[in-house]
Amino acid sequence: MLSHADVVSTSEHQLLPLNNSSRKTIKSRCSTHLECSDTLQCNLNKCQCSTNDYWNQIYCTKRKSVTMSCKIENECQEGLRCSESACSCPTTKYLNDNKCLTKKDLHTDCESSVECKDTLSCRKEHVVVMSQNSGKEQPVSKTLTSYDTEMYKANETINGTIVEVIKTMVTGKHISSAASTNILGLLIASAIFGIATASTKEIGQPFFKFFYSATEIILVILGKLIW
Repeated sequence: MLSHADVVSTSEHQLLPLNNSSRKTIKSRCSTHLECSDTLQCNLNKCQCSTNDYWNQIYCTKRKSVTMSCKIENECQEGLRCSESACSCPTTKYLNDNKCLTKKDLHTDCESSVECKDTLSCRKEHVVVMSQNSGKEQPVSKTLTSYDTEMYKANETINGTIVEVIKTMVTGKHISSAASTNILGLLIASAIFGIATASTKEIGQPFFKFFYSATEIILVILGKLIW
């Protein structure tokens, strides 16, 4: 006797037995799930994989997560891309603990430039802006932390299946100096010049008058521009 799972209704008075060998394959027209092979489902009148699966030319199987090996983008989970034979985060996100997180904006805490948006860089644990024209960082901090990374292949067991994954390992850390505007040094130098000029009395007067005149000229120019 045929069970309900082994037949599909073709009319009010006729039942057609189905086995997996006679069921329809990917992209075949259908009206019910029973017409499609085991791993397929009838969606929009076509036998298709579910949104969480992909067709491997034989049957539907689960889409791969980040860092798992791939050949085409369709093998990766939704939102991922297949880059350098591995499922990777999109360009707007970065990988952190096997998760794709949105890249960080200006003045957000960070540990490396990988976490920052394309025109930004991580400096002294904060995201700073990069010049779009020259590609150079604006002088807003004094230290730069950079990381050396290395990619390697490893085998992991996922759902009882051994798969090859690509991982990233931090191999080194560098802290270097970066250009910055030294306001304190400028103030100290100005004070030293002022004291030296005052101590020279008459000899230092031409030097004093030059800067006094320059200051008056600048004030006049600023006054015209502002008002």
